[in-house]
Amino acid sequence: MFKDIKEMKIKEAIKLMLLNYMKEGKIHGYALMKKISEDRGKKTSTGVIYPLLSELEEEGLIKSESKQNKKFYKITLKGLSYLNRRKEKFREIIEHMNKAREFEKMGMDELRDALRRAFIKFEMLNEKQKRKISKVMKNASKEIKYIVEQGK
Repeated sequence: MFKDIKEMKIKEAIKLMLLNYMKEGKIHGYALMKKISEDRGKKTSTGVIYPLLSELEEEGLIKSESKQNKKFYKITLKGLSYLNRRKEKFREIIEHMNKAREFEKMGMDELRDALRRAFIKFEMLNEKQKRKISKVMKNASKEIKYIVEQGK
């Protein structure tokens, strides 16, 4: 269930981002995908963007037109109204994305990658390696909690 709620929030965030980009004028799908990826700090696939664009169009929030083998999208009045009603939510989304990007710059990606690698190769690790990794994880966890809670 948590994953469904999280996915719903991400989907809504991306929808609001798409609408916001379209306020500036017509834009094609690939450019939207690039902008979303840049702003999120994560690659966003066509399998996410294009179904959302179709959904937005079905809801009447955007219109599309094809030119020179490219599909261009623009926001409708209904879409502008939808976006305006969610202005505060959109501000929170941008704030959250900025915080997440800053956190990732602190080493979150490296830590996530190291933990993923340890998990994948877990069965190949000997007991000494497992104890050492356990000690590193527990110490890092303890230090982070101390810094956050004590402000030092």
